[in-house]
Amino acid sequence: MCRQRIIFGIFIVIIPMSSLLSGKPEIPQYNSDGYTYYQQAVEYASEGHPVALSRAREFIQKALYKEPGNVKFHFYYAELLEKSGYIYNAEKEYKTILKIDSTQINAWFRLACFKENDFNDFHKSIKTTDIANVIYKAFAEKDFNQAEYYFLKTLSCDSSHHQALMHLAFLYEDAAQYHKGLEIVKKMVAIYPRDKDANLYLALLSYRCRKIEQAHLAFRKALNYMSIEEKQDFVVNSVNVLLERFWKDQEYSEQQIQRVKNRYWQMNDPLLLTEYNERLVEHYARVAYANLRFSVPEMGIIGWKSDRGKIFIKYGEPDNRTRLRPQIDETGILYVKTDIWNYGDFTLGFSDDYASGNFRFSEPGNGGSKSKSQFNAETQLIVDNLKSSQPDRYEPVFEGPRINIANRLAQFKNPNHFTNEKTDIYVYYAIPAVDTLKVQGAAFSHLAGLFFFDRSNELKYQKRSHIDQNSIQNTISVSDSIRLNVYAERMSAKADSGVIAFEVIRDYDKGVSSHHGKLNIRNFSRYDLDISDMILASKLNFENDNSMTINRNGISFVPNPSLVFKTDGTIYLYCEIYNLAKGADSFTDFEQVITISPLSASENKGIAGFFRNITDWVGITDRGQQVTLRSAYQTDESDVPVYLQLDMSDYVPADYNVKLTIYDNNSGKVISDQSMLFLR
Repeated sequence: MCRQRIIFGIFIVIIPMSSLLSGKPEIPQYNSDGYTYYQQAVEYASEGHPVALSRAREFIQKALYKEPGNVKFHFYYAELLEKSGYIYNAEKEYKTILKIDSTQINAWFRLACFKENDFNDFHKSIKTTDIANVIYKAFAEKDFNQAEYYFLKTLSCDSSHHQALMHLAFLYEDAAQYHKGLEIVKKMVAIYPRDKDANLYLALLSYRCRKIEQAHLAFRKALNYMSIEEKQDFVVNSVNVLLERFWKDQEYSEQQIQRVKNRYWQMNDPLLLTEYNERLVEHYARVAYANLRFSVPEMGIIGWKSDRGKIFIKYGEPDNRTRLRPQIDETGILYVKTDIWNYGDFTLGFSDDYASGNFRFSEPGNGGSKSKSQFNAETQLIVDNLKSSQPDRYEPVFEGPRINIANRLAQFKNPNHFTNEKTDIYVYYAIPAVDTLKVQGAAFSHLAGLFFFDRSNELKYQKRSHIDQNSIQNTISVSDSIRLNVYAERMSAKADSGVIAFEVIRDYDKGVSSHHGKLNIRNFSRYDLDISDMILASKLNFENDNSMTINRNGISFVPNPSLVFKTDGTIYLYCEIYNLAKGADSFTDFEQVITISPLSASENKGIAGFFRNITDWVGITDRGQQVTLRSAYQTDESDVPVYLQLDMSDYVPADYNVKLTIYDNNSGKVISDQSMLFLR
């Protein structure tokens, strides 16, 4: 407080010690107007330490006493309260400003930010007590509504307010209202088309809304607006979090590292039919989220490099997330704010030990003896163990729904095998014949793709086919109410081992079926007795009928990839026998034996769920006896197709095993193949 005295007729100003120390004399009250007090407040505030901020608040209050309607002074007072941590008082001050002038945009915006922070503090937040866990859901809902209201008021005053648009989108995303957030970010990008963060958030929210292609394009734009250093960090450096297990202690050249990264993305692309890599888009979404949400600019911390950021990149969004609010127990120990992420089979904790916003791996007693995390496990130890047991987690996200398409693979010797040593590989599959009146366009129209990667992860074969025509000839019935359209993709290749990918994208709803797995391409013998894979078919004729699914050796047939047949339906068996020995009469002499037997209970358990889903079925009521059918043949060809019709009209609906055995009487050799059959 400034004081004045008259001593011996001389006017003296008494200056407080704090002013002497700061080098700034206190302004006398008697000749100070509001602006002078405001200037003095600014000078004190520039020092930044708590005592100076306290003095600055005193002077700005004096300024407001002189000029209570001065909005500039009110704003500065509110800012000082924020800097000093008096958020509640700052909130009241911004409301006072709006009573004076309801068009003050920044007042609406600051109120919105306060409530956004409150929402984030209370959303999915609990406070543990000796009696029970206090859940703050109602508080969070109230804060969300208030924050939304204040942001919308800000935008009603200034529809292009950059930060209001961004934070409102944040708010909607935190509340899982992704489509609302996406519409806000679209407006933002329209106003600020070259804004890196706006495009990043457009990509992220597009991904949240399963608009994967839109996310892919938005990420490309965002990358174009990054500096070289930012782009290198986002695209290249962030991947090391996923690949650290490959490096270990070895040294690699830049070329080798890039080759490993390229292969990683290629082999983890879940849908090769699209022009973009869904796994890479997911990675970008994780990095973008980490950078937008976990960065602490005041500490120079980039989001993906933080403890939470690295875990988010590896494992994505946790299944459940709980925020534990800080509290002090009766002994005076502070239990710091803690973020707990549960991933189903493991849980991780992060604690904000110094209230800086930098959440680190929780440790018992982390932060000193006077403060503790509320997660008692050693998070770093859990993370280290996960490096080998579960280095990452990824569940593909597609634009359309996942569809379960029955598909099977069969291998045959190529007709020119003797010269080209190739094998014919058929992937045949069935799409439910949906009523075309219920969907827009042809229900069966789809894009199919077949891809093969060798042991070195090199792409050796790829084929894309768009199917927009269907024939009644390739439609089969597996029950009174379920019909399937059957198609096949074929490739010819030399014996090899690697990964085969078969994919389908349905036109009308972008439904996806994607199957990736190991494949050993068979090397059929040139001389020894050999047999192709056996196919069970629903239709077969002896013409080269291109309207049917597969044509071989003058025989056309429609295979049944579901292996589900009606008791009163037709069942055909097709396979090929190779290198039958000829006798002195230049004829082969062999027997084929068909054995049909019920599957055991343990074998039943292994049946794919699809077959149970496509039709209701009755369990085995009478297991019956094994049935064996034996036939003898002589041919003038060493390579012969075997085809026959099975009559199972008298069989009990059940799950069966059908085995074909070939006895070559001239060579004495035996070979066989078998298939399951589900009779309904």
